[in-house]
Amino acid sequence: MHEKSDLKILVVEDDKRMSESIRHLIFSQGYAVKIAMNISDALFALIFNNYDLVILDLKLENQSGFIIMDYLSQKMIDTQVVVITGQHSADHFVTAQKKGVAGYLKKPFEPEDLLHLVEKVMANR
Repeated sequence: MHEKSDLKILVVEDDKRMSESIRHLIFSQGYAVKIAMNISDALFALIFNNYDLVILDLKLENQSGFIIMDYLSQKMIDTQVVVITGQHSADHFVTAQKKGVAGYLKKPFEPEDLLHLVEKVMANR
């Protein structure tokens, strides 16, 4: 059984206030948390570190967060993904499901909903 502090979470979110809020929320539960503000920073983090979970915004500047999901799949990296998005559409939801997303939240969301989802995903690790 892992200690929460042994489990690493990468938050990929380009809104500074949102990323810091999520980091604080998740860190307060005892998890190790890193923030990536764009696709290139996220890919760099994933190349050099193993993460148990990626909390991923789907719209990052002018790029799609699905790039991160595709990278994880192509490299066969066993990292779970929870999508958070303000750009919700049925197509995004279906695509995320097909790519194996562990959870999907529409912004704005309640902090408790994110925590519940993170706890559920991490309990299955």
